[in-house]
This record gives sequence, C-alpha cells and structure tokens, in this order.
Amino acid sequence: MASQAPIDGEKAPPAPVLVPYHGYQATYSVASPPPPVGRRQRRSARARFLHAFVFAGLALVLLHVVAKHARYLRNFVHDRLHGEPDSDMSTGSGDHRSCEAASWTFDPEGRVPVDQFLHVAEASFELPASADLLFFKSKGAATFAHGVIEIDDSGTAGADVVKVDITAHYNDVEDFLEHTKACLLHPREGEDGVGIFAPMHWVDRDTRRKARWDLKVRLPASSSGSSREIKKLVTDMPMFLHQVGDIGQSMFFDILSLHTSNMPVHVRSLTGDIATVKTSNGPISGRFNTSHYLELHTSNSPVKVDVGLLSESDDERTPTKLSIKSSNGPVAANLSMYATTESETGGQFLVGIRTSNSPTNIAVLDAPVDHTLHLKAHTSNSFVQAALHKTYEGAFRLTSSRFFRPTIHASDVQDPADKGRRRVIETSRATGGYLEGAVHWRPTDRKTRYGSVDISTSNLGLDLSLPA
Repeated sequence: MASQAPIDGEKAPPAPVLVPYHGYQATYSVASPPPPVGRRQRRSARARFLHAFVFAGLALVLLHVVAKHARYLRNFVHDRLHGEPDSDMSTGSGDHRSCEAASWTFDPEGRVPVDQFLHVAEASFELPASADLLFFKSKGAATFAHGVIEIDDSGTAGADVVKVDITAHYNDVEDFLEHTKACLLHPREGEDGVGIFAPMHWVDRDTRRKARWDLKVRLPASSSGSSREIKKLVTDMPMFLHQVGDIGQSMFFDILSLHTSNMPVHVRSLTGDIATVKTSNGPISGRFNTSHYLELHTSNSPVKVDVGLLSESDDERTPTKLSIKSSNGPVAANLSMYATTESETGGQFLVGIRTSNSPTNIAVLDAPVDHTLHLKAHTSNSFVQAALHKTYEGAFRLTSSRFFRPTIHASDVQDPADKGRRRVIETSRATGGYLEGAVHWRPTDRKTRYGSVDISTSNLGLDLSLPA
C-alpha cells in the first residue's frame, strides 16, 4: 500500500537517517528530520515572494546607478586614453570671468621653433606697474603647460606698463588652440596678471601633441635712476623654469613670491622687503637682498646663494629673517649683514639653514659691530663648515656624532670697533661630539644682547672658523 502524506496538523513520522554504504566517503549526512510541509512553509513561500519583489525593485535602482556611473567611467577612461581633459581648463572662479584671450601671430617671420617643435606663435599683454598685485599662473598637465618665465627690467624706463611677451611652441595649430589658453586676467580691482591654462590631465601616446611656453616679463625701471617700487609680484607656475635678471639695483619689491616645482630658480640679483622662493627637485641660486624676510625652500637639490640682510633696528622682536631649506642637496650660503641705523651698528638677524644627507657651507662675510645674530644650522650624514664674522659676539653650540669632535679655528684679529679690545674665546663644555662656548670682545660696553650659534650634524665633522 502506498504511503499517505500526513494530514495538515498531524505529526509526521521521523525521516530515516541516511547512512552511506560501506566504503563510501560521505561528504555530508542528514541527521535530523526535515520540517513538515504545511502552513508554515506556505507562509515562507509568500515571504519569499515578497522578498523577491523587494529585491527586484532594489536591483532596478542599483542597475540605474551602475549604468550612470558606467557612463561616467567610460567617459573618464576615454578622456585619459585620448588626451581629452576631464573638465574644462579651469582658471579659477574669479579668473575665468576676467579672462581676455591672447591674440596670436602664428609663425611670425624670422622666428624659428625650438626643441624640434614645428610651429611658433607670439602674443603680448600689458599690465599696470602700479597694480597692488601682479601675478603669473599656470594650470594644467605639463605636456601642454611647461616652459620658462623670465623677469627683467627691459621695459620702457619711467612707464607704468609691464609688458609681457609670450612665445608658444607647438606642432599642431588645432591641438594648440583647442587645448591651451593664454589669458590676460583682472579678477579684482588692483589685481592684474597673466595665466597659462591647459587640460588638468593628459595621457596620449602621440608625443607630438604638446606645447612649450616662454614668458618674458619686462618691468619698467625708474627714469630717475632710483629703484622702481613693485608692490607685490607673485608667480605660481609649476614646471616653469624661473630666471630673474640683474634687477637688484633697478627694482624694489615690497613682496615677491616665486613658486614652481621640478624646475630651477636662478636669480642674478633682486632686492625686496619680503621675498619667498619655493620649488622642488630643482636648485635655487643667485643673489638676494632683503630688509625683512627671505625664504628659499627646495628639495632634493642644491641651494647656492649670496644673501644680503638689512636690519633697521636693535629691537629683538623684529629681526631680519632668513630661512633656507633643502633635502638631499648641499647648501652653500654667503651672508652679508648690514645695519641701516643712524650709527650703522647693531642690528638683529635670525638665520635658519637646514638640509639632509648633504654638506653645508656657511660664511658670514660682513656684519656690523654689536650686531645680534641667532644662527641655527643642521644637516645629517655630511660635513658642516661655518665661518663667522669677526664682529660676532655670543654663544656657540656645536654638535656632531661622538666619533667626530667639532673643531674651532681662530686667528688673531684687531678690534673691529677700533676701541683697543681683544677677542676672548671660552670653551665651557667639550664632551664627545659636543662643544659649547662663547666669543666676546673685552672689555665691553655693549648695550645689545649677545647672539647664539647652534650648528649640528651627524656621522661627519663640523668646523667653525673665527677668522680675522
């Protein structure tokens, strides 16, 4: 007789335990009876239907979102592979509205393209020299936004116009016009500048699709022979070599800021109240004069400079400051310090020099009597040589590794104040790689505070010279 299924509500007999035959390696066995088929399972079926309905709705929503992002990803990848920008050539919210595009002269007679480019274009802008801010900026991938910016005093003497000559080198005129833009910018009253713009991202196997720029900023010298004042000049141009001409006598900058990356900054001479130069993976070199603050920062590259620091008071709260920083690059700095006080003596100076894994050479070539110098210099795994001016008075602290004791070299010298004093060098502590002491002129009638010199390195020697 065939077995009957249990009636709804009756207790079903237990199902037999499945036992594999002898010699068979079972992967699983059922040791508990299955649940009876009844209302509870019918309710589960309804629940499964509702769940499936909900999941189907969610799947439609997710499918819409995925499709939307897939279109974005497709366009994003296409832009990268075919060299198109992922956004417009952004010039900044304020700058974009003020952009006046350059009027180009293509392949002018007598101009030869450089670096194996096929074509050249020229344009010019004029900026007011009396502007509160003169600025030069670039944005975009280096393929279409790199080159040289040169600043000199070749403008018309006595004029109130800064002429900016732009030369662009390229291979295809359609590429050049479609993917680059040179703008005259006037974002706000008193702010005038020039911008070079290109796609922010660019990947293309065709190396002919590129451009290079040369900017010549012609500042107007004064017609009277005195220095021409420029209120504020700022560059923010990554991948642009910066070259500043010999303008230390003809121009004076209230504020000067030069900023690039992966490129050198070379300055023949400049003078200003506040000046900052920043780059990376590129050397900084030249002659700088400042009456308030000078900052020279790079990385993985050398710094080789001659610096003039002018101090106008003996107030220790307002020293003239110098900051030099690099890494994995040598630093060589010649310092000349001057007091612009009525007596031309005294002056407050604060100097910080830092690098790593590279030698440091510091020489104070000139300094006024009774000046106050606070100098702190550091490197690592390399040698340090420092020479102070004979007018220096104050403490010194020299730190190296325990196997390389710092040394001091001193020579007889006449009193720089011509008062018949003698120089006294005292050592207060000498242990391992540490040497501490002080330098004074005796007898003294000094009224200003003494200075301090703190120089350190590791794993190599340190020499401090007190020359005649």
